Amino acid sequence: MTAPRYLIDTNIAIRLMRGGSSRIEHRIASLGQGAVALSAISHAELMQGIGRHGAEAVTRLEGLLETIPVLPFDDTAARALPRAQKAKGRMDRMIAAHALTLDCCLVTANTRDFRDVPGLRIEDWTI
Repeated sequence: MTAPRYLIDTNIAIRLMRGGSSRIEHRIASLGQGAVALSAISHAELMQGIGRHGAEAVTRLEGLLETIPVLPFDDTAARALPRAQKAKGRMDRMIAAHALTLDCCLVTANTRDFRDVPGLRIEDWTI
């Protein structure tokens, strides 16, 4: 597998699961296989959320995971947490730390939650 260049935030994954996000889908397709990944932290957030939405949501998540690999949050990512303290929420800090250690650009619709994290590259593919 090619090293990913982009890590998608949970809110981008949700948009992909719901459908109707052709701009994001086209961008991912144009980058080629392996260029985009999902943090295990975002995967955990998605798993927590689909419990309220039933079997259809599970099917949509499974479909997403067939095309976008989940990357483990490891000790290296945990050690980067102090660098990500400016991100707004606890999960956001973990996702930011993960992107930093992978040297990935974080794709999010909530750029304001991450803009103060030193060294973190962010893009919003929804605009």
